[in-house]
Parts: sequence; C-alpha cells; structure tokens
Amino acid sequence: MWEYYWGHTKAQVELMSIDAPFVAYKAREKPKPGEPGYKADPDRIQRDYERWLEKKKSRKVNINTFLGGKDNNTKKE
Repeated sequence: MWEYYWGHTKAQVELMSIDAPFVAYKAREKPKPGEPGYKADPDRIQRDYERWLEKKKSRKVNINTFLGGKDNNTKKE
C-alpha cells in the first residue's frame, strides 16, 4: 500500500478504502403486485379473468386427465 502514498495524501488513501459506489434508482410511481401499498384494479382483474376463461376453453389437454386423475370438468348427467 505504500505505493499509493507516492501519488496520494493519507486522507485520499483512507477515502479510497472507505468509499463505496452509490447508485440512485428512479422511484416507482406505483408499487408492483406483492409490494406494500399495492391496490388491485377491479376492471383489470375482471378482464384478466375473462381472458383466462377463454384460454381455458380453447385448451386441448385437460390437466387432470394428463396427470392421471379423474376428469372434474366433464358434466355428469
């Protein structure tokens, strides 16, 4: 460490050993799901649920029959 003293003062060498980089990130305007303060939008939830139902109708594979279980989605008459 003595080579530092050829070009720097003792105060500069101590500052280099203590100093740490600081990164300031831009603050988010809205919290993400799962974070404190997050409030769900009911319209978005309904839209996503309807989209999920449409995808479920168009599925070709039933997960219950795929895993070897009984099919709970078929109607029993």
